[in-house]
Amino acid sequence: MGYRSDVVLMAVFSNAEEREEVLAIYRMDPRVAEHRLEEMWRKVDFGDGTVGLVYEGHSVKWYDGYDDVQGLQHMQGVIENFNQERGFAFAWGEARIGEDDTDIEWVLDYSDSKEDHGLQEFIYDNLQIIRRIELSV
Repeated sequence: MGYRSDVVLMAVFSNAEEREEVLAIYRMDPRVAEHRLEEMWRKVDFGDGTVGLVYEGHSVKWYDGYDDVQGLQHMQGVIENFNQERGFAFAWGEARIGEDDTDIEWVLDYSDSKEDHGLQEFIYDNLQIIRRIELSV
């Protein structure tokens, strides 16, 4: 069994070409091939050319020392390298809810440039943590 979490990772790009370049480099990491991680990313089109990648894990063992977790989080490093070396605009969001009520993590990172096209807004608009009880009696 073990401790489990719900996790969402989200990357947003200015256009599909940049997303594909990032994926090409990402898939070179041995962990990506070994754990078939590229298949776990869903491509998203927000319209107006803005695109993203989304990973959703429900009831997963999410430990920093696990190869598959490191491989999934490696996406953020690849994106940041493209930003530093090629000027790609990006936004990155990471949300995790653990089994314990207070175990919640939410991270936002984005390129700090005028050409970022407000990509962080896509994270704010589309990735939210909400914990609630619903009773339909």
